[in-house]
Amino acid sequence: MGREFRKQHELILHGWGSEAPIISDGIGHPDVIECSPLSSGDRVHPAEKPIPLLKELLRVCGDAILDPFMGSGTTGVAAVTLGRKFIGIEIEPRYFDIACRRISEALKEPHLPFAETARTKQEDIALIGHF
Repeated sequence: MGREFRKQHELILHGWGSEAPIISDGIGHPDVIECSPLSSGDRVHPAEKPIPLLKELLRVCGDAILDPFMGSGTTGVAAVTLGRKFIGIEIEPRYFDIACRRISEALKEPHLPFAETARTKQEDIALIGHF
């Protein structure tokens, strides 16, 4: 494959637990998730992921999601649409502003099938930037 990853795929490691990390839970969550890539015209960040991909990954996560390299906020958008608490950190002011806007817009949208009590609220979001 040469010295760089091929552009047809991206590797994401998803693990949890306090002992040896569990990579797959073995109850039907796929080891490979196929998702249509974003076209370059649809991206606002060079490493942006499709929201459906992040939602699929976050479905098996806990109630609170931390993204220490938030970029344009795709993980935050996926988290709040799933009713999860979210903490996002981004050092680049341009992307931090974009992420704040995208997550704020996602908080305003109705998200079924979650009941009103399961929706993410503004106080469940922490966004940290460095300026």
